[in-house]
Amino acid sequence: ENIMKLSIYQIRIGHDTLNLAFRDLATVLKNSDNGRVPSEHYDRVYTGEVEAETLEDVFAIFNLDHPLGYRGRSLSQSDVVEVYHKDVSEFYFCDTCAFVPIEFDRDNCMEGDGR
Repeated sequence: ENIMKLSIYQIRIGHDTLNLAFRDLATVLKNSDNGRVPSEHYDRVYTGEVEAETLEDVFAIFNLDHPLGYRGRSLSQSDVVEVYHKDVSEFYFCDTCAFVPIEFDRDNCMEGDGR
């Protein structure tokens, strides 16, 4: 069994002044100030471990069978998944039909429920 440790970040809807929620990566990058995914508009809505091998598994879990303690909405386009490895994290943007590796500054994120 494969366990993935991860965090999920979602755009805080009430503060989505750039209208980025549920948009594809190209639109988010085009409308952000510095050509990056603007982490300051995101809440961390989950950190934990799930039984998954791929990001597609993660997508299914966070759409069909939310883990205990998850306080976000179903995983969708514009969300960011952080996958923890021993010493590093990798960040993936949930795009139209794939997860795209991105740079993401989690230190700018807020803790919340995405509202």
